Parts: sequence; structure tokens; C-alpha cells
Amino acid sequence: MARLQTAGNAVKRAADALVRSAQHAVEMQQEDRYMEVSLRVVPGIAQEIKCKEVILTKERELDEARNRLKAVRLAKYGHNEQDSNEST
Repeated sequence: MARLQTAGNAVKRAADALVRSAQHAVEMQQEDRYMEVSLRVVPGIAQEIKCKEVILTKERELDEARNRLKAVRLAKYGHNEQDSNEST
């Protein structure tokens, strides 16, 4: 009986952790959607820099993903780089 209760407690803790994680993800999405724009000079510039940083990070991640896809395709199909450029 004790092992069953221990297993039940473990499931409860895991479910609680999952709920907290999901709530945190929702909060992060809401923060991304609703951002207060500071009309003061220095905080406004800092906000703009942070937004640009996020954009550049995402663009770098996209470039890396494209390079990985290209490597997979080259390995899979054995095309040279010139052939793959002509097809896209």
C-alpha cells in the first residue's frame, strides 16, 4: 500500500510541475504580445535594442536551421551545392 501511495504522490508532483510549466509558458506568450512601450528616451531605446536582439537571435536560429536542413538534404540525396541552388 505504501508503494502505491508513493507512486500516487509522484504522479501528483509531476502533474503539478506540468501545470506550472504550462502556466509559465502561457504567461511568457502573453508578455510577448502585450508589451508596454516606454515613451521616455532611455527606456525606449533599451526596449528597442532588446526587440532587435530578439529578432537577430531568431534570424540566426533560422539560418542555422536552414543550414542543418541543407546538410541533411546533401547527405540524403548526395547533390552538390550547385545542384541544390538551382532547384530552389
